[in-house]
Amino acid sequence: MNIDEAKFILSAIRNEEENLSDPQVFEALKMVKNNESLKQWWTEVREFDTAVSSQLKKVPVPPGLKNAILTGVKVSTKPKPNRWFMIASVAAAACLMIGIVAWQIMNPFSQNSDSIATFRNDMIQQLKELKTLDHKSDDPNSVSLFFKSQGLEITIPGEVDDGKLAGCKIMEWKGHRVSLLCYRRDGESKADIHMFTVDASAIQHWNDGEVKRTPEGDWKSTTWNSGDKIHLVVMKGNSKKNPRNLIPLG
Repeated sequence: MNIDEAKFILSAIRNEEENLSDPQVFEALKMVKNNESLKQWWTEVREFDTAVSSQLKKVPVPPGLKNAILTGVKVSTKPKPNRWFMIASVAAAACLMIGIVAWQIMNPFSQNSDSIATFRNDMIQQLKELKTLDHKSDDPNSVSLFFKSQGLEITIPGEVDDGKLAGCKIMEWKGHRVSLLCYRRDGESKADIHMFTVDASAIQHWNDGEVKRTPEGDWKSTTWNSGDKIHLVVMKGNSKKNPRNLIPLG
């Protein structure tokens, strides 16, 4: 125990003898005997308490005070509301609401984290970080069997434009499983045509039959639905072809 801790403990007691059974109080009082500065502080505290106590004893007790305390009577005054404070509070709340609405208008996709734009951006980001495929094969039947073993039913085009099937991967997106098909073009070291498929229930505010074509830097993408599935085809490069036309799906 240090001096500050001893002072903290001693400040809470008013009668030494009644608190000697407490080991912390006993240790603090022991320090008082062995430390001159602490001893002087403790003497001044006791003298102050004695002086205050003697003065309080001279103050007459108001009649009925004991009964008022026992019955829990509380005397309180209700402050009048500050008019300018209320006006400032309302103005601040209005500014906050206007700011939130304006931010949502300028950032429509921030309102819906399950939008097709979020799905596209997330999938492109995963492509940039992709290191390996779950199953490598140029045989559509082999890839189809792999998906079936994982509980997925996916239509597998064998060739896409001049790209040949290279393999597949299963991803997760906001609790939904996403299948990825990769097609490699001749002369390319990496697959540059990618098709993602996810259940339509994963994407909010999607209209049946809708087709979206979106450039994203040096990436081009097209999204459409086929039955209860939504397909996203992504291409990287300067190809002028529409990615949707490369995939022989409905």
